Amino acid sequence: MTRYVDTDGKVKDAPIVNRTVERSATEARQGRTGRPVLVAGLLLAALAWGVAEIYGFSIAPQQPEPAATSANSDAEPPAQNTIDTTPAPGDIEPHRGVSP
Repeated sequence: MTRYVDTDGKVKDAPIVNRTVERSATEARQGRTGRPVLVAGLLLAALAWGVAEIYGFSIAPQQPEPAATSANSDAEPPAQNTIDTTPAPGDIEPHRGVSP
């Protein structure tokens, strides 16, 4: 190992350069397997989602309950299977392929 003097005047050992280390694929891996990390990540994501849901429900505006309708209503029910073809107020009648 070589020694050198740094800018502060202290003598230090130089790092070893061009040294190869033989490792197997299992030894070189940072962790044993990826499954515990995956499961922990999914659990943390589910926990964060639950907290966000609870917070969202707590800040949601209160909506009034719909009024109960009576079974003996005299009002006529809306017609079924009908199409209203009357133009809305302010609509212009479309030109059907005829240029002005």
